[in-house]
Amino acid sequence: MDACSGVDIELDKVQAKFTAIRQSSIPGIDEVLQVLEAMKSDLQRNAALVESEEMGTATLSSEQKLSLKLAATKAKDTASKVSQQHRDVHPAISRLGKVIDRVFTQDFNVINCPESLEGPDKTSKVVEAIMEHLYRQGLLEVAHRLAEEAHVQVKAEKSLPFLEMNSVLQSLADKNVQPALQWAEKHRKQLEERHSHLEYKLHKLQFLELLKQCPENTRALLEYSRKFQNFRSTEQIKDIQKLMGCLLFLNYGIDRSPYRDLVNQDLWMDVGETFTKDACALMGLSMESPLTVCLKIGCKAIPVLLNLKTMMVQQHVGEIWTSSKTELPIEIDVSPEHLYHSRFTCPILRQQSTEKNPPMRLNCGHVISKEALARLAISTKYKSQLRSLESSKVKCPYCPSEQIPSDAKRLFL
Repeated sequence: MDACSGVDIELDKVQAKFTAIRQSSIPGIDEVLQVLEAMKSDLQRNAALVESEEMGTATLSSEQKLSLKLAATKAKDTASKVSQQHRDVHPAISRLGKVIDRVFTQDFNVINCPESLEGPDKTSKVVEAIMEHLYRQGLLEVAHRLAEEAHVQVKAEKSLPFLEMNSVLQSLADKNVQPALQWAEKHRKQLEERHSHLEYKLHKLQFLELLKQCPENTRALLEYSRKFQNFRSTEQIKDIQKLMGCLLFLNYGIDRSPYRDLVNQDLWMDVGETFTKDACALMGLSMESPLTVCLKIGCKAIPVLLNLKTMMVQQHVGEIWTSSKTELPIEIDVSPEHLYHSRFTCPILRQQSTEKNPPMRLNCGHVISKEALARLAISTKYKSQLRSLESSKVKCPYCPSEQIPSDAKRLFL
């Protein structure tokens, strides 16, 4: 971000110079154009007069010659002034280019790990990730063309849920909740299992649309409000009471009442996000495209890795990557919503957890694998007395706390 800020400062300077040139040059250029246009009209009238009187070749009067000379001189001076102003702005443009070259490195080979994507299996997974992203955007034809050119076999039915999802999202963008309501009713059981509020939010939007379109038709509003009787959570009941209360301000205007937030356009965006989240969850997918997540995290990781590379070159340290090249050599600080730790890697044994070797939380809060906990217990002074293993205390490898191994709690991630 600091690099971008530095570039923005230099860019603002260049834009300020161009603005100043434009403001000072345009009046002079317009004045020269007006003089030349006037001279052109005068010469055309003189030629027409000569032609009508059949006087032969037209000649310029001394006044016209003087006017042409003055106009040419003024045009030359104006062009010279504009040219000088452009020369003055060149150093600022050059400085901007140098700042961009300095803060934005083009050589990413040092942080590139092409072998991580080598092999037909990995290539197909990359293609599938790109196709899924295109499906999410509604670009089905582009995704199918990609599969053909990459020679990847994809089942046709895989795109159908995305087609339906994009169709519903387009309807919501057009402020039509009916397709979304039909989808919610079709998947009501799965949505209830997820404790989703999607169907209620859709009925709420439909009620508000009726309120905006036909505020005088109170009977229709009350009739539609019967649909809210199936929603009984504490949060929903309070919101329904609010919806009913806004009916008292129909003549006054909802947008000028204490219930003006009910006509906020953000409600449509919220419903769209809720629908996308639920639809992706029912398909077993994350709400955000994995390709988008990779791009966001990659943008955060590249500056950190490039700084690390610069430091290692200055200190004459070896390769930036570990020998296995399966993980980054430094921790990347990403936003909480992009922290995905579905697997636990034991910091002691450097092994991923399994059903037989799950993560165990010690009383002090530190977490290690079950196998590491057993090894710590065996390595204590009671090593030879395996019978009393459960009564022996082990010391946490990260702090002075001690506890009995059986007091450790299993973590479910």
